[in-house]
Amino acid sequence: MEQRRTSLSKFYTFSITVIAILFLVLYFILSFHSHLAGDDFYYLWLKNTYGAWNGMLYQYQQWSGRWSAHFIGCEMISQWKNPFFLPFINFLTLGLLYFSLKIGLEKIIISLRINVDKILIPSLALLLITTFFFTSYSIGETWFWYIIILTYLWSIIGFIFLLGIIFSVNNNVSNYILISLFSAYIGGASESFALIFIFFLVAILLFRWRIRNQKILNLIDYKLIIALVIIAISFSFSLFAPGTEIRHSLLPHTPLIEKFMIVFKACIKYFVYFLPNKIVYLFLFSTPWLFIGSHYLKNKFEIIEINKLIYKTTVLFLICLAVMFIPTSFVMSETGPGRALSIISFLTTIYFAIIFSLLGVYIDFNKIIFKIILSGVAFISILILIYNIYSQFIITKIFSKACDERLRIIENAKENKFTGVLDLKKMPPEGMLYWDELSEDTAYYTNKHLKDGLGLTFCVKLKME
Repeated sequence: MEQRRTSLSKFYTFSITVIAILFLVLYFILSFHSHLAGDDFYYLWLKNTYGAWNGMLYQYQQWSGRWSAHFIGCEMISQWKNPFFLPFINFLTLGLLYFSLKIGLEKIIISLRINVDKILIPSLALLLITTFFFTSYSIGETWFWYIIILTYLWSIIGFIFLLGIIFSVNNNVSNYILISLFSAYIGGASESFALIFIFFLVAILLFRWRIRNQKILNLIDYKLIIALVIIAISFSFSLFAPGTEIRHSLLPHTPLIEKFMIVFKACIKYFVYFLPNKIVYLFLFSTPWLFIGSHYLKNKFEIIEINKLIYKTTVLFLICLAVMFIPTSFVMSETGPGRALSIISFLTTIYFAIIFSLLGVYIDFNKIIFKIILSGVAFISILILIYNIYSQFIITKIFSKACDERLRIIENAKENKFTGVLDLKKMPPEGMLYWDELSEDTAYYTNKHLKDGLGLTFCVKLKME
């Protein structure tokens, strides 16, 4: 029996390791074929015209108070011509997300006092990232749009790291420095995400006080309060920026009751449109967590405890889901773009991982039917990843070459002192990458950003077909 368990465990470890490696191959391909797009050229113009700090201040005054993401975005974008610039940003992002989740998983495993094979933890962290990647509302917007990565994805990563530091037992100076840095960045990167994270930290603090039934502060409480104060201060700088007021004045203004209706509709759309479209990926990449529950949690919880945990986790998930839709829906009077809903995809990823782990307690993988299911899911997951690697390599390679060719045409026209309007061919499909195509109208914002970012004396437009 023990030999069969060991054999199954080895197969499980091997299969999710293969899935993780294939995902890294896909991410590598997409990263090396990604290009600056849309608003990225606007930040290139800010950097070239004002410099990083003054460019951020200009944006702060004129359009958006997201000072931390915009300053870093302007600071780094001067390296955009380096062919390794965007791959570096993409892999830095992936690496930060990986280590934040790996550290979080290690802390959870230690708190549950279970002996998970150490080789599993890196693969499980990558499995979470794989699920998050494929269940994103818009993969291109979330993962491969330079300025948006810094605004939203880095906010999520910063919050995961922040929670890890807050709940660590260390009380050294470096921890408080990191809390300050992460909190300041979160508060100044995205108003909607900052509000969500403030809500979560307040909820955690109140929950901790409630279960202790006393108001005496301890080390974790102090860290929570410090993080809350710094995020709130940073957020206030962003919220009350003149640029933020200008941007909000151009958005629709609806009655409060209508805003709540928009939140309600957003939740309905989540269950009617989002989940059905992503359910295959969610089940495929969450199924391995059944084995975690069966193999490691079975002796830790009674069945009645598992039932309660599933119920409580689901209720908490639904509450968090509604809360996460509120900031964007209230500000924009609509559900919001895919990039602003990446936090919803991440929440869904974590929820499914937890639920499948708990459901695994009911399963005995020594039975042949469950072995077949586990093997089948692993096989289908690997096939899907291989298919995506093959198709995306072909699609994005063609797209990348077209991007390079367009830039060469523009640079040649610039060197030859071209005047008038430069007609450019339509780009081929971008696949999983992000692209914001030019318009036939030279006054269109994408056209203007490209012209200003590249310092052109002529206009550009899409060639009429």
